[in-house]
Amino acid sequence: MTRKLVVIVFILMSIPTFAQREVFFNSSKPEDFKVQSLKGVEVQINYNPLSIFSPHRYFNSIASYAGYFSEKRIAPTMTLGYSVGLVGSTLKMPVTNYTYDSISGGYVGFGNSENYKQVFTLGLRMGVEPRWYWNFKKRAENNKVKLNSGWFLSMPLNYGYIMYSSYKPTYPPNYQNTYQNYGYLTLKPTIGYRQSITKNIFIEASFGYGFGLSLGSYNGKFNPYISDSEPELKLKAAYIFK
Repeated sequence: MTRKLVVIVFILMSIPTFAQREVFFNSSKPEDFKVQSLKGVEVQINYNPLSIFSPHRYFNSIASYAGYFSEKRIAPTMTLGYSVGLVGSTLKMPVTNYTYDSISGGYVGFGNSENYKQVFTLGLRMGVEPRWYWNFKKRAENNKVKLNSGWFLSMPLNYGYIMYSSYKPTYPPNYQNTYQNYGYLTLKPTIGYRQSITKNIFIEASFGYGFGLSLGSYNGKFNPYISDSEPELKLKAAYIFK
């Protein structure tokens, strides 16, 4: 009898505790939901879909990236991300020969439109990316926002510098290259979707379209120029540190 009484008292004491927990969970308001701050390592594959229509172009057809990233919450549904890593690219470049032009008094490069070769580059890339997860609060009500899963809009700004390139144009004797390369900037408004796989891993798919700015100097004078605007499809996988 005493044992039964103890069990009944224990159950009665536990009911308010469970009830309080349930009420607390259900009392969460949409305005209280916030995205997470994350950091980890990521790998990406970037592809330019226009390359299927014109394979002989000066832009990267496929680029692979691996590096570290940090995504900091700056508002309930917005983050600011930072990243740094290495990017390897493959593209086709025309075989170019440089000859002296007596009219201009300089060297001019001529490429054969029928003669292209595959080129590999390896570079350093650093970036900053503000993001808005616009449907976050609606998904949070259904408990579907692990690792900030959902649709997003972003404005990634990246700086890159090519450390190695297999592209070697043919220069004439005594040729002096007066152009100095300082890297490039890209800005691509992007729409994408993120989905968590486990508590530490997520994948993303996104599409962006923007332009690039090549940085360099010619004859000792800073001479940046805007490159062609290009679309970009991106697949990304990341592992989050806990």
